Amino acid sequence: MMIFQHMSALILFISILFLYISYNYQLVSNLKINTMENQNYIGLKNLEVYIISRQLSTIASKIFCRMSFEDKKHIGDQFLRSVDSVGANIAEGYGRFHNMDKVRFYDNARASHFEAFDQWLERMYERERISH
Repeated sequence: MMIFQHMSALILFISILFLYISYNYQLVSNLKINTMENQNYIGLKNLEVYIISRQLSTIASKIFCRMSFEDKKHIGDQFLRSVDSVGANIAEGYGRFHNMDKVRFYDNARASHFEAFDQWLERMYERERISH
């Protein structure tokens, strides 16, 4: 069974729908949308914690490059991934809208930090792959 039995009813429905969409588009386009750029927000690349995480990634990469193939395979890869994950989770959390999402990613960044430095860096030091 057709919803619109008459073509004129269909045309009327489409016209009303078009007017409704046009009216709402004008309302939305006239609104001043507040974005992070025109507010007093700190940008991601200006966050001190993000800057430090990027610096640590660079240092970790230098440590990784000096490792032997076996050390890269067993410890280095995990170390480098966990260090890079700190900054990645901060960036992803920063981009989330809801606070619970943000907190989840920031918590993951904290956990990755502990994995990188309390697990893998300590293992490398204990196995005499790095020194102070």
